Order: sequence, then structure tokens, then C-alpha cells
Amino acid sequence: MSFTMRRSQDRPTVRPPPRVTPASIIAVASGKGGVGKTFMSITLASALAKAGRRVLLVDGDLGLANVDVQLGIAPETDLAAVVAGWVELDDAVTPVDGGAGGGGFDVLPGRSGSGALAELPTEEVARLAAGLSALALQYDHLVLDLGAGIEANCMRLARAADKSLVVITDDPASMTDAYAFIKVLRG
Repeated sequence: MSFTMRRSQDRPTVRPPPRVTPASIIAVASGKGGVGKTFMSITLASALAKAGRRVLLVDGDLGLANVDVQLGIAPETDLAAVVAGWVELDDAVTPVDGGAGGGGFDVLPGRSGSGALAELPTEEVARLAAGLSALALQYDHLVLDLGAGIEANCMRLARAADKSLVVITDDPASMTDAYAFIKVLRG
């Protein structure tokens, strides 16, 4: 461990060693929209950050992203710019409440209503998943807020995760669709 001295307080500060293993990737999913999946993703990212963990929240809803809207932030760039080749993946990260190193967490925003993201070819989604795995080396946890349903790209991203958290309500359609999501994911 290395120590540096703070001039203002004369107390040593411990710098964390660089990660050698990637963050755990937690996919937050649902079979049906409107069940609170994005709210759960934001709450999970915030709770992990408050516990001192470095967290990246990824808006993986490739068609109807809204993490930025729910957080009330206006990111300068997003996943659509990454896919278009305008920016690198790590350049699209936006800090929230001080960012991952300052008590908050980072967000990799999507773009709502982007047909380009909603219909990404398989190889682009695979490239995105690989990029997220590489970016995960900078974090303790990567929370992936997926789109609802069992659409192919949603399932590809879900399979890139280490764990899946499936959000449901007591609505019969929500439960049935969540079961379908789990069945397709495990199949």
C-alpha cells in the first residue's frame, strides 16, 4: 500500500491497489416494463456507493434508456456516441454525486428512442459486452439496467452478467413475463 500526506490534515491517505479482477456485473432485469427496474438499479448503485464501493451504473436499455432522466442529469455523451465511434466507452462515463471515487457512482448513459441502439447487430452487442467487461476493471460493481423483456440483445447483455436481479410486481403479467425471462436466460 502506498501512503500520501494530505497537507491540510497531516493524516495518511491509503490508495487502493489497482484491480486485477473485474467488478461483479449485476444485471437488473424484468420480463415486463414499468415494474421499477430502473429505480431498483439506481437504488442499488447508490447503496453500494454509500457502502464505499466503486460503482458503474450502465443504462443497458438499448431502445428506451432513462437512467439519466430519473437521475436528473444531462450527460455530454452516451452509448450511441460510443457505438457510432465518436467516443471511447470510458469517455462516455458521467459521474453522479461525486463519481465513483468521491462517494457517488458513475453512469454510462444510453439514449432513449435511438433506433440505432435498439437494433444493434449481434456483433456490436458482443463488442459492447466485451467493452463493459474491460471497463469493469475500474470498479467494484457494475450494475446493468436492462430493457424489459426477452429481446435478443437484452438477453445477450444479461448473459454477460455474473448475477441477475429480476424485478417483478404482484401483477400476473409481470410474474409470467419474469418467469419467461428466467427460463430463456437459463435455457
